Amino acid sequence: MQAHELLKQLRIPELSEVRDYLRSFSTNTLLGMGAFTAVTAYWYATRPKALQAPCDLRMQSIELPGGEFARRGAVLNGGPLLSFYYEDAKTMYECFHRGLRESKNGPCLGSRKPKQPYEWLSYSEVIERAENLGSAFLHKGHSKSGDPYIGIFSQNRPEVSIYKQMHLHCYYASKFIPMLSVNENNPY
Repeated sequence: MQAHELLKQLRIPELSEVRDYLRSFSTNTLLGMGAFTAVTAYWYATRPKALQAPCDLRMQSIELPGGEFARRGAVLNGGPLLSFYYEDAKTMYECFHRGLRESKNGPCLGSRKPKQPYEWLSYSEVIERAENLGSAFLHKGHSKSGDPYIGIFSQNRPEVSIYKQMHLHCYYASKFIPMLSVNENNPY
């Protein structure tokens, strides 16, 4: 008996009941509902389509014949392996200078404080800071003849990237040993 009463309440309303219900709304409410429906339909029709993966995501590499556990990327389709993408950028040093050239000394390294806009350093500013840092290490007595290891413990910040650039631009005979502090509450 209770199921029958529930089904009676869940019945599909008659068209006249729907018309009477819609007439109870004000004109502004009906216009708002129509605008919302139109915007939703437009978004649905023009939303970006999902990208197709270039290969089966469950099999992203293929074992090479004759190679013991050697594999190649499935995206290559048997083509040659890439050693570099641009002829003038085969090393990290050359890639950085290609970025400098292509961006016309544009923004290179950005950082921001929470809820603040990004502050950017240009490519030439990063190079200058890297050279200054390397010169400071030499001035403080760090050289090729001594211990070449420098450990810097830091949060992820622009100075760590500048330290990495010091190795590319200056070759100050130091070894890069990254030790980054990871704090779940503060990702900056």
